[in-house]
Amino acid sequence: FLASKDFFDIVYDLCKERFAFVPFTDMFWALRSMVLPLFICMNQKLPEADLYHSVSTGYAGVLGALAKHQFQKPFVLTEHGIYTREREEEIIKASWIKGYFKDIWIDYFYNLSNCAY
Repeated sequence: FLASKDFFDIVYDLCKERFAFVPFTDMFWALRSMVLPLFICMNQKLPEADLYHSVSTGYAGVLGALAKHQFQKPFVLTEHGIYTREREEEIIKASWIKGYFKDIWIDYFYNLSNCAY
């Protein structure tokens, strides 16, 4: 998908509608690097279990929520927001992330967190 015309069109439309000031190639590679780990995680074969547990809301929380939905089993989350706040602090302090991408990355991790809830 990440090499498809559909992905290209999504990034193009996003740049045109909301981020006209951002170079297209910067947005393309930033979004690709953002969702690639998520897609890799979500493409894994999940084991069936009686109960799913995650200690964080990030990628593990997404997988727990996915397993809950797929197998109709309970999901327990024992950490609430720490992972997301830690990512936010790292992103704010990161000198390698351009300013206009910081909010996108922070929103991304908060949205991952929302999946776990």
